[in-house]
Amino acid sequence: MLPSSKLRSSEAMPNATTHGSGFVPDRLEAIGRLAQYTRSMEIHVQGDTAENWSVVVAGAACQSVVRTDGRRNVVDLLLPGDDFGLLATDAPGLSVHAICTPTIVAHYRKSLIEAIAAEDPKVALHLRERMRETAARLIRHVLLLQKTTAKDKVWGFLKILSARTNDGEIQLAISRYDIADYLGLSVETVSRAMTELQFRGRIELRGPRRVKTLGRPVAEQTAA
Repeated sequence: MLPSSKLRSSEAMPNATTHGSGFVPDRLEAIGRLAQYTRSMEIHVQGDTAENWSVVVAGAACQSVVRTDGRRNVVDLLLPGDDFGLLATDAPGLSVHAICTPTIVAHYRKSLIEAIAAEDPKVALHLRERMRETAARLIRHVLLLQKTTAKDKVWGFLKILSARTNDGEIQLAISRYDIADYLGLSVETVSRAMTELQFRGRIELRGPRRVKTLGRPVAEQTAA
């Protein structure tokens, strides 16, 4: 982990984007610390107690568990604005690591934010909203995994990402290997699904990591 710095409002969070509740309240920013990671660096180690609540500021991270056979099961994909460490399901047994370089994460000591929340209703409300957002994100992931075809899984994943943009154009911060782990597919299957989605007019591939979602073509809507 690269050296941390004291969190100073939005100036301390370069290239950050807001999502959901947005950045944390000022009282929490005052006690937070920024840390920068490179790809594959562990942010939270499997088996450790989660003493911090953490918010991804830039880049991307992955929350996962390694099974006894060595395979990795991805539980959550964390993009700028997403957080981890509040819910009981965040630990133990799960690890969090960066999946692109750089990934910047703001860390807040749980004991301190709980003390602030006890006396500040706005902070308490913000934390409750964050927990609801995390639960909703995990539910969306479960529903994605229940889709029957790889094409539908990839399309659903891209639609979730496009909903977080203004124009439906996605700049993928993660590789297709990470997408494959997240969706429980092979990277070859993800690539084939994207090619088929482009052929059907659902998406436009504008580069190795730039995707524009186009919605359902008229012919496909009529057939549905």
